[in-house]
Amino acid sequence: MNFDGHNINLKVDTGSSETYLVYGGWYESLYGRGSCKDLISGCYFCPPTDPCDLDTLLAQKIEELEYIDGDVVSYVNRNVTINFGERKISKFQIGLMVGCSRVDKDIQPYALLGLSSSLPQEPHAQVKTPSFIKQLVDAGEISHSTISIHVSKLSRGLSGQLVLGESMPQSKDTTLLPLREASYYDDTLGVVVSAVWVRSPSSSSPMMELPEVGLSVGIDTGADVTTVPEKLFSMLWEAIEKEFGRERVDGTRMVTSQPTDGKTDAIIDHHDQFWCRKSVAKRLPVIIIQVDVKSTLEVHLSNHVNVCDGEWCMLSVIDRVHPNEPFDALILGGPFFIDHDVSIDFDDGVVGIRTRSRPAANKIISMRKWNKFRTPLCRRRVQHRSGVAGLIERCLGRPEDD
Repeated sequence: MNFDGHNINLKVDTGSSETYLVYGGWYESLYGRGSCKDLISGCYFCPPTDPCDLDTLLAQKIEELEYIDGDVVSYVNRNVTINFGERKISKFQIGLMVGCSRVDKDIQPYALLGLSSSLPQEPHAQVKTPSFIKQLVDAGEISHSTISIHVSKLSRGLSGQLVLGESMPQSKDTTLLPLREASYYDDTLGVVVSAVWVRSPSSSSPMMELPEVGLSVGIDTGADVTTVPEKLFSMLWEAIEKEFGRERVDGTRMVTSQPTDGKTDAIIDHHDQFWCRKSVAKRLPVIIIQVDVKSTLEVHLSNHVNVCDGEWCMLSVIDRVHPNEPFDALILGGPFFIDHDVSIDFDDGVVGIRTRSRPAANKIISMRKWNKFRTPLCRRRVQHRSGVAGLIERCLGRPEDD
């Protein structure tokens, strides 16, 4: 997207209602003039017709966001102009990032397009900063506060089509559910389901049921992994033990490297991470979500295998974001969208989920590329010590692969 003439790559996040850009004056104060050219998302600079600098921005009210994984982002609100081809929307309120904890580890910050939105408010409720979607409606650019997500590929993140403002699909194969605020994070929206089951892919009958009524389920494009309650994590491992045999799995959580003896098919390592051999991925269990009396959704763990290190693959499923702190909620991250198209109507408070007739492509990538995608390193530009004019680049990491 283009903001005041600057092309910005934004991470699309249905788990957040905030939209912000990386302010170039802040980022280049840390990594040197010209360092924004190396930032994957790109930077925003205020236009000459409405100038700003870091000092004037820091004098404004600073908003702070803390995410589940511990990342903290500081930003200030500012009106910008968005360019859609020949069309322009002026006085559009966007956050400008003036702080981010990722840079403490020399990891690149990123621009975010938050597509969550507040549900209809009670009378006299305090009005928050309008969401990206609401501002588009108020500007007359779209007629409905709706989003639809159709993923074509999962690799280093999701690729596909994002549609804004269209009416909700009413087809018989679309399950409609009331939209709720998720219990685990402010402004994150989800649904409440009646039951969750686990079954083997070779069986049509559920093996185990999660003994919890009214489980909150988030649907989050901004999450690279699916996060499950501790009990469901244990159920998945039990299903893996039954499928492969206990003699061919290791759930001690003491394994520090992938076995090479050929006698083990699945492990939970010392970081509480699932791993399995690539050759057995299709035999991984399925999570069945009972959404109402007639409708269920299937979440295939085989779709959560897209990062491999040789013959071993990491499952993008976790039960904790921080060590020793189990996470008591179900968040359906990127892999969920391989099998499902999702539409959300914020006006009516409804989410529609349709199981695709053909799944999206799931492209396996190496662990090295995965790490570089999740934690791309900042690059510093500094003056040459000899005083020669110009800037030279000191790389803190290799360039991102194509």
